[in-house]
Amino acid sequence: MLRVRFGMSRAQRKVAAMAAGMEVANEVALKHAGEKIVKAIQETLDRQMVEGPPLAQKTIMLKGHSMKLIDTHLMRNNVEARIDGNAVVVGVHKDAPENRGIIAAVHEHGNESLPRRAFIEPSWNRVKRQVLKEYDREIQLQLIALSKIT
Repeated sequence: MLRVRFGMSRAQRKVAAMAAGMEVANEVALKHAGEKIVKAIQETLDRQMVEGPPLAQKTIMLKGHSMKLIDTHLMRNNVEARIDGNAVVVGVHKDAPENRGIIAAVHEHGNESLPRRAFIEPSWNRVKRQVLKEYDREIQLQLIALSKIT
């Protein structure tokens, strides 16, 4: 009698291999999405230096110029994407140098003495559809590739 085992052990190995491959694919897709969002935020910051509400005269005197959202490029240069599990967190993080995370939050939401100069939310709204579409496509391609090799 010949006994050949296929059953669940083979299927389980295949599923495990696909799951591991999908973890990597998801991380890569999230990284690419984060890069696109970072670029969009930086472009918005660049535009807002020219557009948007003017600075108050007091602020211009303190800064020595009337350029908005820029003194040292620290905020713009500290926009970054971080992978956190199955999510990408994009913005100026609270551990950015010289309190740029706090300053970014104040600009994003405004306060009693500073008008809202949002740059994260409008950037996301501008690229959301494209980023989600590209993320989905990247995952689909990885699924196809994984199904062929496992």
